[in-house]
This record gives sequence, structure tokens and C-alpha cells, in this order.
Amino acid sequence: MAETVLDEITDELYQSTWFSIMADESKDISEREQLSVVRYLFDHTLHEEFLGFVRLRELNAEYLKTSICEMLLTCNIDAKNCVGQTYNGASVMSGTNSGVQKLFREEAAPEATYIHCYNHRLNLVIVDVLKSVKIADQFFGLLKSIYVFMSSAVLHELFLQKRNKLFPDKQPQKLKKLSDKPLLLTWLRLHDELEQERKGSNWGILWSKAKDMAKELDIPVRFAHKSGRKRHQSSMPDGFATSTSLGQEETPDSKHDICVNLFYPVLDRFLAELGSRFSEDNKQLLRSVSALDPRSSKFFNAEIIEPMSVQYGVELSDLAVEVRQAKRLIQRKESEGVKITTLV
Repeated sequence: MAETVLDEITDELYQSTWFSIMADESKDISEREQLSVVRYLFDHTLHEEFLGFVRLRELNAEYLKTSICEMLLTCNIDAKNCVGQTYNGASVMSGTNSGVQKLFREEAAPEATYIHCYNHRLNLVIVDVLKSVKIADQFFGLLKSIYVFMSSAVLHELFLQKRNKLFPDKQPQKLKKLSDKPLLLTWLRLHDELEQERKGSNWGILWSKAKDMAKELDIPVRFAHKSGRKRHQSSMPDGFATSTSLGQEETPDSKHDICVNLFYPVLDRFLAELGSRFSEDNKQLLRSVSALDPRSSKFFNAEIIEPMSVQYGVELSDLAVEVRQAKRLIQRKESEGVKITTLV
């Protein structure tokens, strides 16, 4: 069965030619380190297929690179056709001088652009932001404690019984998913929107929405009495809202305090973390990818697509011609009533 599945994957890859890989290390139940290899496939639709585990006896970059190459060879997949590689941020995988991604590009796939997993990066951004802004850290720490407390099997069952008793005619509600947009589009837009938010400020609008939500949920908006020593603004560049305290911790006691001590610090820290954890080269490549999405306002903008074209050796003069032809084709299809939502 396994051989049949791998043969089918290999056949699809042969027809598609280009692919990218994701690899990570994990331990099995016997605590033996293994390497799981996953690849992305373009074949009219996007496919993500699991190739298998590789038993690891060493964890250095050379051995890991060789293991990945051997896995591809075993599956009759030509590594030279790999155009992207994604791993975690560990130095053995991401190192620019002797990491797996560097060795793989030098010895197997010259066009395999390395991208540190963006889910992982965004998670690190959020963690660092929460750690650096005490009010936010306390809030989410409280949420985590409530979640852990309520996750107890016995307690959760008692909670369900109590809820059904108090509200027998009401169906339980679930939190709505914030976005169905692809991650690469989400974080790019997030950075741009946060920058605009910091330059302008919709704080008043956000505050009104928060109060309306609290009112709808019957949550009183109260401020604790201000106590402790006075806060002093630190000597930071203009336009950055940061503060330091001397002595006892304070609780925000007004709309203005929440803005200065929570809203602006979170925005500033978020922008700083996004800037430090996402390289400019990767930003340009992902903006190029987003410009291939028909839903994007920058759809088929040749200037934005250019960095990706350079990365994969496409002649810029050919790119301009192809973009013009593709635009005409899409316009003709749309005039015929065909809705274009993807180029895949």
C-alpha cells in the first residue's frame, strides 16, 4: 500500500516538475529522533503529501541534508527541481554558512529558496510581544490559567451540566474564526495595516467597539483606583510610546492610560518583532507571490513580481510580455462570465 501511494506521488511530481519540501525532526514513542519530510506539489491544484520518516542517527547539518536527499532519491524525485525549502529556525537547519538549507542549495538544489516556517515566526512574534507588555502578558496569562483549569475532564463535565441547567433553551456558542486568508497574505497585510494604525490611530473607534462588546455581554467597564508611584516616560525616540515604572505596579485607570500603556506599546513591539523576524528578501518574495493572487490589489504588478523572477532566473523582458498576455487572457475569460479566483 505504501509503495503504491509513493508511486502515485512520484508520478504526480514527474508531471509537475517543480516542488518544494518541508522537513522537521520529531521523536517517536521510543525516543528515537526521526525526520519527517513533506513536499508541496503544483498540479492544477495544490497538494501537500507526506513522504515518510527517516531514521536519524546524527543531528548535524551534513547528516540531515544527506538524509533529505536520500529520501528524495528513494522516491525517485530529482532534488534539482526543488524550488523551495522550509524548516524551523534552529541554527542546524537555517544556518546561512553551514546549515541544512545552505548545504542543500549548494549541493542539490540551487534554486531552493529557504523560508523559515512563517507559522513559527508569527508565533514567536506574539510570544515576545506578550512578554514585553506586562498588561497584555497578565491578561493572556489569566486566559491560559482559565483554559487549563476548565480543561480538567471532571470540571468540564460539571460546567456543561451547569450550563445546560441554567440555559436549557440556548445552544452553546463557539468563537468565530478570524480569517480564512492564506498566512503569507495575512502577515504581509498585518504589517502594513499596523504601520498605518500607528501613524494615524483608530484608538477611539477601537475603544467604542470594545465598550459596545462589553455592554452586549453585560460586562461592566470599570477602572481601578490609581495607586503606587508615578510613571515616567523613558527617553525613547519620538513617536514611540514606552514607559518605565518606579516602585509599585500600576493599573490603567482611564481610556488614555490604556492607550499609552497597552495599545501603543503592543503596536510598537509588534512592528519591531515583525521587522526583525522577517527578512526583507523573504518579504519581497512573498509580496511577489501575493501579486499572483487575483484577489490582490497588486495582481500582476510586474514590478512586485520582479524579485521572484530574478530569484528563479526569468528574463525580465519575458516577464513583461507574459504578464501582458496573461492579463488579456484573464480579461477575455471574465468577459465570458468566468470568475478567476486563482492562477493554480
